[in-house]
Amino acid sequence: MARSSIQVIGAEENVGSERPAVSEWASALSWATMKANLVHELQAGSETAFDWLVTHYHAPVYNLILGMLGDTSDAADGTQEVS
Repeated sequence: MARSSIQVIGAEENVGSERPAVSEWASALSWATMKANLVHELQAGSETAFDWLVTHYHAPVYNLILGMLGDTSDAADGTQEVS
């Protein structure tokens, strides 16, 4: 089988383009700090932090359960049990 070579025009301009932008790094760092603070607040028994956690993750948990069970009523019940 013959090998073909593919020339990428302008490839040298895109060197390193896979690297995240500085704003993405800053966002990741602030999220890490926020998570650390959230865990600290949860460990201290903060109801506000718990409410935020449940509200923030309710939809993804519901959608995961819905995908697994395939029934909206069962997914709602399962989500309630998780929360």
